[in-house]
Amino acid sequence: VDPTNRAQVDLFRVKQDFMYSVFVDKLKTDKAKSLVRSHETTQDAQQVWRLLLDHQQTSTTGELHRDQSMCHLNTHKLDPSNWRGTIASYITHWMNQFREWEALTPQANHIAGEVKRTMLQSAVSLVPQLDAIKTQCHIEVTQGRPMPDFERYVALLESVAADIDTRHAKITNKGLEDSQQTNSCCALS
Repeated sequence: VDPTNRAQVDLFRVKQDFMYSVFVDKLKTDKAKSLVRSHETTQDAQQVWRLLLDHQQTSTTGELHRDQSMCHLNTHKLDPSNWRGTIASYITHWMNQFREWEALTPQANHIAGEVKRTMLQSAVSLVPQLDAIKTQCHIEVTQGRPMPDFERYVALLESVAADIDTRHAKITNKGLEDSQQTNSCCALS
């Protein structure tokens, strides 16, 4: 912000006020509320954000939350019989969990794409069609092609997941249509 440009200064102040009001309304933990209240007179939303981020990255609470997230990422497996959503929604869930972990983790401690891919491969290994992607990637490597990077691997997973979800929806819808036809036939009797 150019301090000599009155319009920029005014716009910046409006943005600060807005973000501060969002923090007041949405932040619910005791620590977050305390940080917001400590800037009540200045309503410096940028400073509140810096302190929140620092707290998440350096405090014991933040470290425990990161550990919990990483434990979930390392141990949770997609089991379609227990997962209430679609296969695609699980992949999105896993990616969101990983993004959250990265947001709370200093950049120097972020995980390389190859390791992320291995973690995600493990998480989806109970679904044969998704596990087959890993096998296919290994076959392609033996044929001299490069192993797909993390983003490409996720795109492959999402493509196969969409196919699985579509097939499952058709089977489910076919079952509903059959039961509705049976019910309507029974109603005519």
